[in-house]
Amino acid sequence: MEKVFVIIPMYNAQNQIDGAIQSVLSQKNVDVKLVLVDHGSSDKTLEYVKKNYSMKENVCIISLNRIPNERRSASRPLNAGMKYVSKHSSNTDWVMRLDSDDVLVSEHTISSALKTSVKGIKIISGSMYFIDTCNQTAQEYKLKPEYSSLIELKKGAAYAYPHHASLISTRLIKKLISNDGYIYYQKIGYGEDLDVTMRLLNLCKTNEICFSNIPMIIKELSGNTITNSIDFKTIMHDHYWIFKRNRNLSRFLYVNIVLWYLMESSGSIGKSINKKRLPPALKYSCHKRLSFKNVLSIKQAWISKR
Repeated sequence: MEKVFVIIPMYNAQNQIDGAIQSVLSQKNVDVKLVLVDHGSSDKTLEYVKKNYSMKENVCIISLNRIPNERRSASRPLNAGMKYVSKHSSNTDWVMRLDSDDVLVSEHTISSALKTSVKGIKIISGSMYFIDTCNQTAQEYKLKPEYSSLIELKKGAAYAYPHHASLISTRLIKKLISNDGYIYYQKIGYGEDLDVTMRLLNLCKTNEICFSNIPMIIKELSGNTITNSIDFKTIMHDHYWIFKRNRNLSRFLYVNIVLWYLMESSGSIGKSINKKRLPPALKYSCHKRLSFKNVLSIKQAWISKR
């Protein structure tokens, strides 16, 4: 049976990590290996997961010390997790990542996604449920079909690609590590998923990517997320390097992103202007409104399961 490695980077996540872990360990009809990577938490997250999950055979816990003045980024713990996967997997296995406040949608999420794959597929992509607890809204998010080709992804649609809702062949992961020595570019703290996606796409042919309609994860939009904590200067710096490293990406998209975040950082006037425009990623994606109560109940069920 194919093995699926799920990597979860953790930083001060003690109050929310149970939901992510339980949603992975409860997967049916699939051989799952959970890789938890603590990034120097100060709230005893590491001690908590060791106490409650270290005895499980399909759980690996990795501890990283936090570097002084280190940027808030998941890249370094994700690289540690990916290198572990590279050493302990076969070329027929798969890997995906979750954030510590993500959960898989159901106990059949991974097995259902794998059933959509055919021989030669290297990336399986599904959809995500976004939930905004503060505003009590929920929606399904996925790429528009017309932008799911390799050509369109490389031109700019990868900016809206549901990175977390993807299973990636470990063959690709090993190839990236062999080529570059890493998976996530640690010199940026924002947009690292876009950079990884572009480099993965460069290793794929059109018929090696599978887009399914399977909802894979629930992701929280509100609260103290990494994205919400990054300033405009950092966002622009990191986008500059991503577009410089990946020259297939549309320069018009870069200008659109700069203008969008410039308005967002310009106070109420800038935000009111943005309300009249489409966010840069929305051109490539489609949204379907969901019941907030239903999505919240799924997430809370995982949290309360332990």
